[in-house]
Amino acid sequence: MLNLVALAEANGSRWEATFRDLSGRHTALAEFAQWVQESSRISLNCGWSTVTHLLKGDCLKNHHELAREKAERDGSNPDDHLRASLKEFYQRRVAFDHAFENGEAFRYGALNGGCVGLENYGPLCLVLGMEKQESLEASACLLPGDSLFLCTNATEDFDESRTTDLVGAFRQRAIYVSTNRFEAIAMSQKAEWLRVLLNSDNRKDGCVEVIFVGTVTIKDLEAVRLSQAAHDAAWNAVFAAHAPDARISTKATAADLTAFFTAVRHKALPMEIIL
Repeated sequence: MLNLVALAEANGSRWEATFRDLSGRHTALAEFAQWVQESSRISLNCGWSTVTHLLKGDCLKNHHELAREKAERDGSNPDDHLRASLKEFYQRRVAFDHAFENGEAFRYGALNGGCVGLENYGPLCLVLGMEKQESLEASACLLPGDSLFLCTNATEDFDESRTTDLVGAFRQRAIYVSTNRFEAIAMSQKAEWLRVLLNSDNRKDGCVEVIFVGTVTIKDLEAVRLSQAAHDAAWNAVFAAHAPDARISTKATAADLTAFFTAVRHKALPMEIIL
């Protein structure tokens, strides 16, 4: 099995050399790199129930861990739950994870400069604090897009050659992102750098994916971001749950929303609304 960190470290000198070459071609590259180093955070998107579990003291769980947990409860095969959770992405995710040492413990996030992250994975954007991020400095890895698409081929099998070529070390994130986003940086203004770093409209390579191993708890979060639209929709759902004809599922969802806003009100959870 492959070691993702070792592959990333082996590419370090190549990313450094490429960055030096590109820096001479565009003056904004060094400034962009500094912005990434100082301002970017690891973020992970999720649904409301995930935050409810975090507020209860649970750790953030990935698809493999949730599948095993559900299987323990009902005595079924974890793989059945994994297939149900990942749906059409099952083969790609399993192919990637199983190619690496400790792959079933991988957590997937994205470098974020201040937006609501990848909302297709959930409306809530969990932003890791600096202390947690610094603890991952030497072990997290980067890819210039979603590993589901970049690191698997047309038959949905793992593409070792392409992955080996693309992976970078998190500790080199400033030069890695600048190198991989060079053309977009050259054509953009500083106000557009947020979108250069993370463009949620582009599922394949609109983000810089961060892969790491380790626990994430509520204490590790710097903020939970959500859009104004998601915030307003959540409050509407809470009010709808009080209607006489509200469904049980609606009330269950509202319970998660209420737990979230209660934690925010009591300052147990720092919320940022992004317009």
